[in-house]
Amino acid sequence: IEAQSSAQARKSTAPPLPTITKSTSGSTGEPLVFGYDLGSEHWRQAVKLRGWGWAGWRPAERTLFFWGSLDSLYPTEWKKKAKVALDRWLRRELYVDSNARSEADLARVVDTIRSFRPQALVCFSQAGAELDKREHEEGAHRRRCGSRRVPPLPGDDRSGDAEQHGG
Repeated sequence: IEAQSSAQARKSTAPPLPTITKSTSGSTGEPLVFGYDLGSEHWRQAVKLRGWGWAGWRPAERTLFFWGSLDSLYPTEWKKKAKVALDRWLRRELYVDSNARSEADLARVVDTIRSFRPQALVCFSQAGAELDKREHEEGAHRRRCGSRRVPPLPGDDRSGDAEQHGG
């Protein structure tokens, strides 16, 4: 909570100055706002792309982000929304809000996955586990993000389902 109330005090006053501002989803009750500079953003993107590449992902592959959304809390002006929408379209990325996870919400996400046919799915572990359970119940098997083959874990009750594990 202290970090949330001290955003201005934590802001750098010497170069490189933060030029990008982001925030967490606010799952603790209030989003944590933080900033960083363009050089840091370049490194962040490079590390992400390298890691995803090691996992088998390639640029221009359709990617679905089952991710939290701040749109309802912090409405964005139309120009920024348009820029973000164009950027995501060019990258072949689709973002689906993972905050709402009722049975009906998860069913809609499964339908979205079926129609969008992503080669990769990016999500938080708990949201992904709930989605995976729903997909498994519906028989909607999909390849794991970047997995060529994910071996079953000891005691995994789906260990006989090679298709489910990307095999």
